[in-house]
Amino acid sequence: MTTTKKDQPDKNTPRKCAHPGCNCPARPGEQYCSEFCENIVGSDVCGCGHTDCKPHAHAEAGT
Repeated sequence: MTTTKKDQPDKNTPRKCAHPGCNCPARPGEQYCSEFCENIVGSDVCGCGHTDCKPHAHAEAGT
């Protein structure tokens, strides 16, 4: 399979946090947005606390 420039991520686009339930951008040079996401195991629900994180924003709206 040949990769094209279109298939490769843009260098200027932040990588998404590696936690499956998080929508935040990862910290520069890291896989995760926070220590919370880096250390949480066995949960698909994000609780990183960032206001830009969609799951967190929905949870806040319900309280």
